[in-house]
Amino acid sequence: MPTYLKFDDQGVQTETVFRKTQPSGDWHKAPDDFDKTKRYRKDADDTIRLETEEENESNFLALARIKAADEVRIELEQCRHKFSGYSAGKNKAYETQARSALRVLEADAAGQEIDPLDEQILGELAKVREITVVEMASLIKTKMDERDVALALIEAYEDKAIRVIESATSRDDLRTSLEAMQAELRSAITAL
Repeated sequence: MPTYLKFDDQGVQTETVFRKTQPSGDWHKAPDDFDKTKRYRKDADDTIRLETEEENESNFLALARIKAADEVRIELEQCRHKFSGYSAGKNKAYETQARSALRVLEADAAGQEIDPLDEQILGELAKVREITVVEMASLIKTKMDERDVALALIEAYEDKAIRVIESATSRDDLRTSLEAMQAELRSAITAL
């Protein structure tokens, strides 16, 4: 049964079918020595030839880059999620507490009275922990600073990952570079 091949705009084989008649559309009859375990390319002059090892590796590297970028994005998003809160509601609460904490610390440093609203916002948290509102504000500021450092670190690793993915010359190079970078990120986050 004759074999027909379909190619993308760059001449890379995308589909193969075995039919008695040529399918409609942009299908090309495979060479007589067609080997279904190999990949083929279509040149600009419509010549169909075996894909070279370099072209094959380049194809797989391109796919590996796409997969690596998705995996890095997912992993970094999980890290971001850990440091920025698990919901929009929690994020809003953290932002409110952070603003109150900064105002409380400013008032305390200036020897001024704490705003009643800030006292109310942080008061219950302080009461549960059996600390003062100023100590609660200081604790929130410390946590906020740690979170900001962690989120900045994650952003830096995202930029680094993009460079690693783009500069990889082989799938092995890509894999080892990403594994080293992921281990470095985990170690840096653990150290926070």
